[in-house]
Amino acid sequence: MVEKTLVQVRQSIYDLWPAELLERQFLGQLRDHLADLAGPPLELEWEARGHFADLSREARHTFQSVAREALSNVARHAQARHVKVVLDASCDPVRLRVSDDGSGLQEDQMKPQFGIRGMRARLATLGGRLQLMSEPGTGTTLEAAVPRHRAFSDASHL
Repeated sequence: MVEKTLVQVRQSIYDLWPAELLERQFLGQLRDHLADLAGPPLELEWEARGHFADLSREARHTFQSVAREALSNVARHAQARHVKVVLDASCDPVRLRVSDDGSGLQEDQMKPQFGIRGMRARLATLGGRLQLMSEPGTGTTLEAAVPRHRAFSDASHL
């Protein structure tokens, strides 16, 4: 009972935050977390396009999770020196694109492993999709897309 009340109090306080503060917090946390994951020798380039103030809580979680998993894969497997992460809310669908300059993937490596399946499952809850593009020696690009009407809500921070 006490725990439930505590959750309700926290939610009430969170609901009072202005949307612009939520947007800055979301983008700042995402950028900082990705920078921590990248680290030397992997150089991170980060770009956010559009406004994220009304991005739903579920969409924020989904994009954060997909970005973390994608960057973790780049750091562990790609042998990349540079990775670019773009979160674009100025279009429909809303897109997250992670591109690296690493070794790329052979066709047999394109089969979905656990992390890719998890990203696809998360995106599917919002009607989204995941696309993986790569060729050996050219790096890899992962694109996550969620329909705008599913990514945004009128009461996103509730």
